[in-house]
Amino acid sequence: MFKQVVRASTASTSTPKAVFSPAQWPAQVAYLHENYNPKSIKLPYVYDFGDCGCGDPCKIDSCRNARMNIFCTDKCCCWEELCANRQRESDKVEVMQHANTMQYALVATSPIKAGHVIGEYLGQLRYMSKEHSRRSRNQGYMLSMRARTDGIRELAVGIDAQYLGGRMRFANHSCSANAYFFEFANGRRHTVVVVTTQDIVAGGEITVNYGRDLWFVCRCEEENCVHRDIQDHEDPYAVGEKACWVSSRRALRHVACMSRCCNLTK
Repeated sequence: MFKQVVRASTASTSTPKAVFSPAQWPAQVAYLHENYNPKSIKLPYVYDFGDCGCGDPCKIDSCRNARMNIFCTDKCCCWEELCANRQRESDKVEVMQHANTMQYALVATSPIKAGHVIGEYLGQLRYMSKEHSRRSRNQGYMLSMRARTDGIRELAVGIDAQYLGGRMRFANHSCSANAYFFEFANGRRHTVVVVTTQDIVAGGEITVNYGRDLWFVCRCEEENCVHRDIQDHEDPYAVGEKACWVSSRRALRHVACMSRCCNLTK
């Protein structure tokens, strides 16, 4: 499926539609280098089946491991830094702010080819309800994972990036996105990365489609927007400072404590 998505999108190139300015990292968000798992949530062990066998540097749409939703490591791939099937952070993207609205966005600083892994969607691993009807639309930056917990009771798990996360948390939603989420694993490590589905020029915003179960009101304004039925809803993450800093005081104390105890911000 992933291979088809990338190839179908390579004919078009994402061009800049807005002007962005450099942004400082938000003080209320602790920067993560890997997922924070305080409850020691255990996900199934995934084997890599040995050498990936790629004759040229791995590509996420052709590598044997990637086709099985397995990311490469030095134990199963000889391409090291040239391997594209790894959970790495690209140096071609930055978090910026829209010059007019000041909304945060993920922006390409250099041209990026289709099929390029630009980073992990990081946050705190949490248990979550499997039933959509039991989850509110606006519940934070929670991204549900396909993997379920290991053991007799299979529990749904999500990545909550509201107060802890990496750069990918700032990828905005679009019903005509130029990137999407790809979940893969190796061993006990399960993660979600953002992968481009078309060429993106320098200055272009990187967007993903968060699906129908949104925690915000869609403002993509695309012709094919599938969320027009909620356009009149109030968006608690876009209405004033009060909305932007939900429970901020408590969150800041929580982040500061974890930073001291776990050295998350190093």
